Amino acid sequence: MAQIEIILPDDKLELIERERESTGETQSEFFIRLLNAFAKRQEEAEDRDRYNQGHEQRPETEEEIALSIALALHGFEVSPWDE
Repeated sequence: MAQIEIILPDDKLELIERERESTGETQSEFFIRLLNAFAKRQEEAEDRDRYNQGHEQRPETEEEIALSIALALHGFEVSPWDE
């Protein structure tokens, strides 16, 4: 593992310390959790971008849309909603 030093404004450090007190984390654990959450959001954004690109390059056909609607309607017909 690498060790780094960062300079933070006092108000941000106070915010971090309050959060750390409530979770019992060390500063390292706090920042690792923060970075993991950031990396997950980045990965999810990249996944959405890839999905959107794929959808733009190959949108659903009329037949696919009709099949989706038919399957959804069939699901409603066979499901016991009243029970």
